[in-house]
Amino acid sequence: MGPAFVGLMARNSWASRKDSPAPARASRPNMAGGPSDDRRSQHCMYGGDWRPSKSIIVSSSVVRLTQTYWAIVHMLSRPFRNISAGVIGLSTAVRLQQDGYNVAIVAKDFPSPFEAVDAKASINYTSQWGGAHNRWVIPANETEERDHAMALVTFQQMESLNKSNPEAGITFMPGIEYLENPPAQYRSLTEEKAKSLGLVEFRRLKPSEFPDDKVKWGCEYWTWCVNPMIYCSFLLRRFSWNGGKVFRREISNPREGFTIKGLADVRAVINCSGVGFGDKDSFITRGQTCAVANYSPATVTRQNADGSWSFCVPRNFDGGTIVGGTKEPDNWDP
Repeated sequence: MGPAFVGLMARNSWASRKDSPAPARASRPNMAGGPSDDRRSQHCMYGGDWRPSKSIIVSSSVVRLTQTYWAIVHMLSRPFRNISAGVIGLSTAVRLQQDGYNVAIVAKDFPSPFEAVDAKASINYTSQWGGAHNRWVIPANETEERDHAMALVTFQQMESLNKSNPEAGITFMPGIEYLENPPAQYRSLTEEKAKSLGLVEFRRLKPSEFPDDKVKWGCEYWTWCVNPMIYCSFLLRRFSWNGGKVFRREISNPREGFTIKGLADVRAVINCSGVGFGDKDSFITRGQTCAVANYSPATVTRQNADGSWSFCVPRNFDGGTIVGGTKEPDNWDP
């Protein structure tokens, strides 16, 4: 599946008025196309046929866009709550509204224009710092197969939204990959196999199309990029115009969501706050990218022989291009 938002991590948790056993966890989908790491399991899956009543608080922050639909679907199966206003919280809030629920968002940070954003003040609000793009990862194990299935659903959702709301900040364009040390599943990938995996307009690149002789494998396919500042603002506007309530505040415990002044009969709180709710297994990954004014007609990813990655992700709608990047797990130094 590959990250829809480069460098972002999804995280969801739940709580209800009564003590309940913790739900089973599934491993976190792989970031930046690297090997899966079950130590980074951050997603909670829910079972049962419970449905929340009409008043729900949503609060979210740090997430990967490719998991939005999965998170929404599985969050509806037990009492839970949610905290923050990143892309997963906004997406969850909008989706719950569509299903007829009264929803409120409680968050410290909200989407802001690129021109006016305070980088230091918003360093922990990662959604707007993403590239962001969809890069297909050819599945080689069960976890990656699950991720790929979610990416296909997201592709369809983004394609539909782009057609109905071109102002949402989504752009479809070619995705190009150059690999210096391609894994076996890439070396054996044929156009027929790629088609069966749902990749649109896939083709293998010829060696003459490689940028240099270090590249051993390359491909091109049709994919999407999104300008996250436009997209997150679009979701917030849609949520507000449909009657959603917004509360800007910082909370120390998700259970505070049940006692927000001005909200009555809150039945569930959905926690989408990333590393913000005290899970010791959840950790930050520091990354660095550069936004340039140059336009790129495609999103390009390169796997280097040493295991590092470089990429350029166009942010259309006059957003320039994101060039990167680095990935340093457990590094909290800003």
